[in-house]
Amino acid sequence: MRVFARVSTSEVLIHDEENLRVYSTLRLGAPWDGRREQRMAIRAERQKHEAVLLALAEGGSLPPGAEALAGRLRKQLAGDSRQEVWRAAYSVRAQPGLKEKFREGYIRSGRYLPRFEAAFRRRGLPLELVLLPHIESGFEERAYSKARAVGMWQFIQPTGRLFMRVDGAVDGRRDPFISAEAAAGLLSLNHKELGTWPLALTAYNHGAHGMQRAVAALGTRDFGAIVKGYRGPHFGFASRNFYGEFLAAVHVHRRVADFFGPLKQDPPARFDVFHVPQPMPLDDLARRIGLPREALRPMNPALGSWVARGRGHVPRGYPLRVPAGQGGQVAHAFASGGARPSAPAERDGAGWAFVAPGDTLSAIASRHKVSVQGLMAANGLQDALIHPGDRLLVPRGAAGQKVEVARKAAPVQKKEEEAPVQAAQGKEGPAAPRVAVVARGDTLDEIARRHGVSVKDLMAANKLRGALIHPGDRLALPGQAAPAAKEAAPGQVAGAKASPPEEALVPPAAKAPEAAKPQEVEEKKAPAEPEEELRVARADQAPPIDWLEGVAEEEEAAGQPPVRTAALQLPAEKAEPGAAAQPKARAPASPMREEALREALAVSATGKDQIGKVHIQENETISHFAEWLEVTPDRLRRLNGLRQGRAMPMGREFKVPLDRVSGADLLERRLSYHRSVKAEFDRKYEISGTVLHKLAPRENVWTLVTQTYKVPLWLVRGYNPGKDLRRLVAGEEIVVPLVKPR
Repeated sequence: MRVFARVSTSEVLIHDEENLRVYSTLRLGAPWDGRREQRMAIRAERQKHEAVLLALAEGGSLPPGAEALAGRLRKQLAGDSRQEVWRAAYSVRAQPGLKEKFREGYIRSGRYLPRFEAAFRRRGLPLELVLLPHIESGFEERAYSKARAVGMWQFIQPTGRLFMRVDGAVDGRRDPFISAEAAAGLLSLNHKELGTWPLALTAYNHGAHGMQRAVAALGTRDFGAIVKGYRGPHFGFASRNFYGEFLAAVHVHRRVADFFGPLKQDPPARFDVFHVPQPMPLDDLARRIGLPREALRPMNPALGSWVARGRGHVPRGYPLRVPAGQGGQVAHAFASGGARPSAPAERDGAGWAFVAPGDTLSAIASRHKVSVQGLMAANGLQDALIHPGDRLLVPRGAAGQKVEVARKAAPVQKKEEEAPVQAAQGKEGPAAPRVAVVARGDTLDEIARRHGVSVKDLMAANKLRGALIHPGDRLALPGQAAPAAKEAAPGQVAGAKASPPEEALVPPAAKAPEAAKPQEVEEKKAPAEPEEELRVARADQAPPIDWLEGVAEEEEAAGQPPVRTAALQLPAEKAEPGAAAQPKARAPASPMREEALREALAVSATGKDQIGKVHIQENETISHFAEWLEVTPDRLRRLNGLRQGRAMPMGREFKVPLDRVSGADLLERRLSYHRSVKAEFDRKYEISGTVLHKLAPRENVWTLVTQTYKVPLWLVRGYNPGKDLRRLVAGEEIVVPLVKPR
């Protein structure tokens, strides 16, 4: 509480990292902003405290001019043993105050809390959780951390993609209301997996897997015992104090007048929501609904910069915010609008580029003859980190920018469930059909409200363990529709009574500890584990797969688009018994096992201290390993003798430094990445069937996945469990899944 309500941003507390005992206060003379002179002053003060504490512990001489500080520390440490004082010398930490920032965040929170509370109430979550942005971002929409966490709720990309759309066209992390729904989903999943709110909240910062390791290591779910006794990798100051810091923020927020005097919050944000029925550029959409683009842009921060400038498409089903009271007018204007606009590729020459394994941003920019800066700006990228499967917009006017796409035209089947055209607070449509098809951008909450059923009943009817769904999923609707959950008006939500949670999040008599706010983010949030499991065996010695090149998504077209495939035609029949393909019935998602994936990603010893070795898997790049290991790519290249710009072949043995990240943590980070690759694949593509392929002479699995069928190797491996794909011979048969865009 002291950090939030008493200590100014121009003051820094010098304190003990473990027991939070405050030794002294350093006054900077100006608010903390990270300038070099401020960092040097803080470092000097911290080192001075360390030297005095060591002198007191070892009976040595004091540093010059430190007599007064030594006198104060002797009084504070009276009764402590020499061993305890020695420990304290190595646990000195500096914490800038947050008083002014907390005050500003409290004022800003008025815009968001009514709708946040409505979203959390629908999931049956404790309403205190809506105050989590106090410690994540200070209710700042544009917050961005060193761990690449984005937005008010501070999601990193892999975790965000499990709960909302995160790509160049739409990044839900930047929208406080979209990301609030995602945060509610993540917290609900954490609580379901971990069983208590202290553990679930700490997992928001440290990751559910990390907290599960802590529970397994100590054999208890007692949070106090874990904080005191667990010393796992990266369970540092930020994670240990995250829950206590949250309690302190709740305490100050509830009693803000006691600390800051009377404060008036910003009025609640008011708007209607219009679900865009078809993909179209923002300029055309704005003209059709009769609103200026300049009015729509600030109300829809999730739209990527390229889309917001009118150069890309607003996706179908996107919940476009419009001024309050104009939802019905907008829907009517759109319904009576003119002809559909042309696709951007037809209008201005823009094209798409698909990231293949081993690709870098500079290589893609060079290939399409555009600048790296232009490519980053077009796709709203903060840095050059990209992932296989990402789709990048290529700026207009660049030579050679069009991507050749193998197209197979077919009538588009109309889904049983189309994205509705309605205002956010309008009435529900006609009676729900028996089956609802998940559209892009849909969430379980939206589908439940749309069809007048409860989320709980919808999950039970489909045997869902979490809220994770994908476009194209078919959800059975409960036979007895429950009344639709109505969202209270913003003015009414704040005073509504929450349903009692199964466990008190903030105990009535709980004393909020003086938790210090982390000066820097020490841990990245690990993504929640998706429902699907992944099986990846050891990869082949071969160049990267270019399996995504040429695959286009539905949003590329403005009208009724043809179904596009990436060269998925079956090979022509030959006279000799070689490549005979026998179509199979549509198959379910590939059966993949967690234990096989863990085995493939295992870190083995090299005989040298803090150096391990792994085998490169599909979709992994040197940038990924640099991020996972918290080192620079240059260090990894030097360790492995790689030249700049050289790709890492799959299956290669790769040395990894383990001085900053343990082997167990590297394994978990790789696991999370590969799960997200599969989740992203499932979001964009679906399995249309399988073929039983008999290998011809001089044919191997590599030619099949890269040339004949153009599907990822991990997907083929999942359909052929127990078969070593590296040692196939002519005449042997394997099952190959056929893929098409959703």
